Amino acid sequence: MKAAWLAALVAAGCAARRAPPEAEVVASVRFDGNGGPLRGTADERLRSAMVQEQSPPWAWVAPRRLWVPLDERELRLDAWRVENWYAHHGYLDARLLGWDLRRRGGGRRARLVVTGLVEEGPPSVVRRLDWQGFDALGRPALAWLERHAELAVGQRFDLEALDETVEAAREFLGEHGYARARVEAAVDAWPEERAVDVVVRAETGPACRVGEVRVVGDTDVVPAVFLDDRITLRAGEPWRSSELERTRRRLFALGVFSVVSVTPDLDADTGDAVPVRIELVGSRPREVRLGGRLSTEGTRLDARATGSFEHRNLFGRLLRLRLEAEGGYTRTVEALGSGTGTRGPVAGLDASLLIPRFPGRGWSLDNRASGALDVQEGYRDAVLALSPALAWRPGPRWTAQLSYHLKYVDYLELSVAPSDALDALAALDFRDPYLLSYLGQQLTWDGRDDAMAPRSGRYLSVGLDEAGGPFGGQASFLRARLDLRGYAPVRRLAGRRLRGVSLAARAGGGWIAPYGPDEVRQVPYAERLRLGGATSVRGWTADHLGPYVCAAASGLDCLSEPGVLQPTRDIVPIGGLVSLFGGAELRGYLANGFGAAAFLDAGMVWDELAHVGDPGLQPAAGLGLRYRSPVGPVRVDVARRLVDEPMFAREPRWALHLALGEAW
Repeated sequence: MKAAWLAALVAAGCAARRAPPEAEVVASVRFDGNGGPLRGTADERLRSAMVQEQSPPWAWVAPRRLWVPLDERELRLDAWRVENWYAHHGYLDARLLGWDLRRRGGGRRARLVVTGLVEEGPPSVVRRLDWQGFDALGRPALAWLERHAELAVGQRFDLEALDETVEAAREFLGEHGYARARVEAAVDAWPEERAVDVVVRAETGPACRVGEVRVVGDTDVVPAVFLDDRITLRAGEPWRSSELERTRRRLFALGVFSVVSVTPDLDADTGDAVPVRIELVGSRPREVRLGGRLSTEGTRLDARATGSFEHRNLFGRLLRLRLEAEGGYTRTVEALGSGTGTRGPVAGLDASLLIPRFPGRGWSLDNRASGALDVQEGYRDAVLALSPALAWRPGPRWTAQLSYHLKYVDYLELSVAPSDALDALAALDFRDPYLLSYLGQQLTWDGRDDAMAPRSGRYLSVGLDEAGGPFGGQASFLRARLDLRGYAPVRRLAGRRLRGVSLAARAGGGWIAPYGPDEVRQVPYAERLRLGGATSVRGWTADHLGPYVCAAASGLDCLSEPGVLQPTRDIVPIGGLVSLFGGAELRGYLANGFGAAAFLDAGMVWDELAHVGDPGLQPAAGLGLRYRSPVGPVRVDVARRLVDEPMFAREPRWALHLALGEAW
């Protein structure tokens, strides 16, 4: 009986959504007289204020279910809703004069094109913006708040911007110790003067400190010492609202909780102390994933199946064990349609064990071992590697890492053999097989707001590797690298307020210097620096920006030279010992998660320090589409090389990249 009632209710609900056979349906809703997308009053934004919807473009697939019927009553009310939307966005005199209904097509069902006739009128601007009750912050802090407020004197009034300004002021006060501060706004509109006067008023109350911090819920999932390491709130310390979110993120990053709630009790009668309650809900520590990927970039085709197992709380001590395996087939093609290249099966196995608090608080030891059978452009190889790494976090944004790497490489197939041309490039080594042993150090400062999709902050990474010498192996060299990134939100452009727009910039490079006796004074082929691809200079195929040699299939014996015409596309990129790169990107996202980007990249790899600048940096510009998915931004970038350098004459002028995550 219950099942029958449920079926009847579902059927009734579906019938309610369907358009009756003879009903008039709305094919589209448009507006005439609105200011267009550059003024923020595009059709899409006005439709968001309406109840009457339009049918999807594919409604003809299932007309009874997908066509949206016309509701004349709601359409009449939508006129008021659109005018109200305009008023909230500064157009106090805007009027919707009426709806024009035009029938389109034939048949029994009348399909309507609904056009709203709009008379916008001039917008009202913010004439005065007063801040009252903020004296406790001091003039410098208040000046910073005024500069970064979403609402500003001289711009079009916007109720959403006002709400964001009030919320930002409340957060700003909380960040300066006023946890119980109240902020409200008063608005006086003068339509005849096209002006709006705004007062943002605060009641700060006393400066607060952190009170008792209680942790409840599944507190026995890991030893209490690990929880204490991640909680940044300390009783008696000055109050900062951002520490609530920081503590929540740090606890969630442990990977053993499905829910982490950090809640202040602002109503507690505890004077200037604000108690905080942290509630934890445990999750399953084991995870198995199966998947695959099919990708192509330039000359590389890659098809792989992947699988992984992760235990995030081994033995209940927060030891993290991760096993990853993959297998498939890869093919590279040096010349389009030539049928030449390197191809074969690929496989890999990677195992890691992360030990936290080793040897003490703020430290961790990551033991990693891997083996791979891989195909690269110009060669196939088998690699065995062991890489233990000791990391120390002296502060919330700093990470220092000391690692040791032992790598054995065996070339199974090589598309180019040593020749007189290659011997001229002293740093290029095709020793087969070889053993590499080196010590690595890396210092990172990460001030980004989000590692996957940053909008503000800075990032700096400096690294140094020492191979050979006291560490043994068959190659001796020093390798230094630098990566500097910056991000800033763009709130206004040409006097207009922007949402979801940010500017990203990047600069960096690397340098490798061989040293020691002649028999070890070399840099293995696979260790050289390379540029080009989805995450560096996007006008290029992966690794193709820099020195190259002609592949055996070309029948030529050539080495790239600046100013000399590239003889063939049958080449093998060999990288170099010096690299420089940089770029800038303007990114923007809409509320629905879709976005776009415009970027300019530049870079170059040289075979040695003496050749830096010959040729110069190779620029590329392009456009991209973005979508913010649950696992990070999905992006499609199209870029074009901007300089006609003869040594790259046969390289494609355009490059297409599909990737997960921002370029940097």
